[in-house]
Amino acid sequence: MSDWATFHGSVAEANDRYTLTATGGNGVFSLPKEFVLFEHGKISVKVGAITDVIQEPTGMNDVVGFEKKENCKRTCAIGMVEICCDDGRIIGACAVRRMS
Repeated sequence: MSDWATFHGSVAEANDRYTLTATGGNGVFSLPKEFVLFEHGKISVKVGAITDVIQEPTGMNDVVGFEKKENCKRTCAIGMVEICCDDGRIIGACAVRRMS
């Protein structure tokens, strides 16, 4: 398992946290600053960190994750990062498949 997952979207600073908004505005979460890394023009988030999901994405029918979803009944993808909706835990990078 990778320790960091690449986030696709934008970041805004809010005191001791960052607010991360997925590309297209499809989901928002926040993390303490120590769990967000800016390197080589990429935004990465720490796998295992606990987020505050501010807005779940819409129109997501299936999340295809690469990591085990231990003790997680439902996940969502925000900015191509798989998050456990039960506890806000970052699971890892994901691929999203839209069902027609």
